Amino acid sequence: MAYAHFGQPGAGSFSGRKGGRTCAGILYRLGGRALRLALEGGYKALERHYEAVNALNVYPVPDGDTGINMLLTLRATLQSASQDDHIGRVMESASHGALLGARGNAGVILSQFFRGMAQALRPYEEADTPTLAQAVRQGADSAYRAVAHPTEGTILTVMRATADALDDHKGEDVTTALARGLSSAREALARTPDLLPVLAEAGVVDAGGQGFVLILEGMLYALQGVPLEQIPLRVTPPTGQVSRAFLQRVATQHYGFCTQFIIRGEAVDADAIRSALAPMAQSTVVMGEPTLVRVHLHTSTPQEVITFAARFGQVDEVRIEDMDRMREEFAHGWRSRQAAGVGVVAVGWGPGIEELLQSLGAWVVRGGQTMNPSVQNLLQAIDAVPAQEVILLPNNPNIIVSGQQAVNMAGKRVHLLPTRTIPQGVSALLAFNPEASAEENLGRMERAIREVRTGEVVASTRTTRVDGQEVREGELMGFLDGTLVVAGEGLTETVCRVVEHAQPLTQGVVTLYWGADQTQASADALAQVLRQRFPGLQVEVVYGGQPFYPVILSLE
Repeated sequence: MAYAHFGQPGAGSFSGRKGGRTCAGILYRLGGRALRLALEGGYKALERHYEAVNALNVYPVPDGDTGINMLLTLRATLQSASQDDHIGRVMESASHGALLGARGNAGVILSQFFRGMAQALRPYEEADTPTLAQAVRQGADSAYRAVAHPTEGTILTVMRATADALDDHKGEDVTTALARGLSSAREALARTPDLLPVLAEAGVVDAGGQGFVLILEGMLYALQGVPLEQIPLRVTPPTGQVSRAFLQRVATQHYGFCTQFIIRGEAVDADAIRSALAPMAQSTVVMGEPTLVRVHLHTSTPQEVITFAARFGQVDEVRIEDMDRMREEFAHGWRSRQAAGVGVVAVGWGPGIEELLQSLGAWVVRGGQTMNPSVQNLLQAIDAVPAQEVILLPNNPNIIVSGQQAVNMAGKRVHLLPTRTIPQGVSALLAFNPEASAEENLGRMERAIREVRTGEVVASTRTTRVDGQEVREGELMGFLDGTLVVAGEGLTETVCRVVEHAQPLTQGVVTLYWGADQTQASADALAQVLRQRFPGLQVEVVYGGQPFYPVILSLE
């Protein structure tokens, strides 16, 4: 990323009456030139570490662009900041540039933070600590208001913590108060995984919050006259402890399109637009000026949203990005780490099931009930895996024998883990660590298999007796870990009875994989019934697309 020079760093560039009032190196008032210097320092700090911020990006979409989006937003902010000694005019021009150049969810929120600050600083030539504290408070409040559904554990939380600290230190000089604000922001950033479970599941802090902390660090050090090259800026790296739930969600969730545009008009009402668009999308952020409003949202139907938004004014500068492609790149990054010593081959059938297994790092062989892959099919997949050792997951009892034959015939070392169901295979993959040895992985995966139970619903193809119970042709059968527990009921009751037989299961997670003959709506309705019947359970719905089985259940 090329760096555009926006001012001369160093304490001397802001000392004096116009840029900011100092005494013995202490800054008591902030003027226009000092504000530009601070913004430039924030830009430099983020420029050094925006890729590390990208690596933290898992919420609201794991698309790896929060750092670059915030950097581009801040660059637009700086480029528009006027060459003026009046802090109100500098902040006003800078916030207008941020509005026009805002990118992504965090970038739009950052631009609204600047907008709130600009409104508070408008009448001031210089800002003392109480005035600056008021501006930061108004910036944080404006950022919260711009988001249709504010979420704690994000950049919003870090902004508010900064404002709280400045409020508590109004009697200090500007640089000391900012240092207190930075310390509070760091503490809030460290707490974000406690407030937003997806961050804890992914082993990261919030990316937007981390970007905001970097900006604050750069601003403070610039005002103190400390070259950033002398400061080891701190970025909280991923822990590497990624939960199975997070990986499964990333592998299966559909995010739609990140849609951004501007609405122009004589009297554009940002609040009305936000209220109207929020039910149509997720991550809706709307902010702006009386004649110009920027909209950022996530939707599966971007053209429908844009057409609707045109009711409020002229829609301009439309940007649409495919977040599912970005999500797949994230999943691919996880898979690519596996191309080392140990790989995995898994058997599965159904578009959703196959995609899930692939996204979790497996080479997939299509097969399952009534369509068992041949030994040759398994050997071809084993040979294709770029690894010296392979773990084979048959995911069906009828494929275990063929799997053992493939182990004996393979040209590389292969370990058969006799998974009997898709949920067992998924749990094993979620426990897999591409950096660990085959022996260590086998132990981890075996433990994961023991922690999951499998429910399966299938229609009987003939009148017969199963596990001592008579079943008529066409009747639904519900199995728990291969044993028939219910027959002759409707789909909803069959699923509920299977879950009931898994007791004691007062809490836990049930993942419902819906089959080829079901719909998203029917699966969601079934999940809602489960939540009502078993209020202690967390119920997830995943498209499986498997034939023959309208529902497969994973119970953990």
